[in-house]
Amino acid sequence: MVDFNAIKNRLKGTTGNGATPVPSAPKPNPFKPAPSKPELARRSLFAGVSEARDLVDANYCKPGKYISQVGQCRIKAMTLKGDTPALIDLRVIVVIDDAQGTGHHVGDEATHYVKNQGMAKQYFLPSIRNFMAAAFGVETAQVTDESCEAVFTEDQAASGSFVEWTASMRPIKDQPGKFFTRVNFTRHVAAREIYGLLDDEARIRLFPDGGLEQIVAREEGEEQATAETPRNEQTG
Repeated sequence: MVDFNAIKNRLKGTTGNGATPVPSAPKPNPFKPAPSKPELARRSLFAGVSEARDLVDANYCKPGKYISQVGQCRIKAMTLKGDTPALIDLRVIVVIDDAQGTGHHVGDEATHYVKNQGMAKQYFLPSIRNFMAAAFGVETAQVTDESCEAVFTEDQAASGSFVEWTASMRPIKDQPGKFFTRVNFTRHVAAREIYGLLDDEARIRLFPDGGLEQIVAREEGEEQATAETPRNEQTG
């Protein structure tokens, strides 16, 4: 004969004879999330960050032809892909050709990003030599690794100089519909030439506090000192 009282007591958590109650399993709280299991844990918002593409604080060079003042020149720390690119900051001073309105405007800040990895590696040193020759007004054969070190380190030897450069879009081989920007530095531009190309309003806006006049005076002083050096050696 089935003892229903014993069954009821067991369901209530007792033995029916006053013994210690049998603990029942806790009821789940529908308003309290159950602890998550490791295998069911939510995917991290930052999952994959180690493989993410590096961002560069730069406005890339747009097509056209310009005269710019060189700003900071630096080597970026090695990226996750093993690239150590060179970055050359440029401030647009004169717009010669704005590529039918698609290029830069006077006063724009641009950065020439010279990659040193993959297919672009073969163009790294030629691009740097091209820039160095224009920044200092020398032949490309005169550019040395020591002079580059003086530019892309704390010395910042090229900062403040003026260069003329062009940028054009070129198709990437074997990648239809994709392009890269080719930048070519064509020549060094003297400060006095810049002075003649700008009107008074532009000179004041781009070079407040007589900054351009100071650069002109400094360059002329350097030229005079260079011209006097051979004469002093002859008389000495």
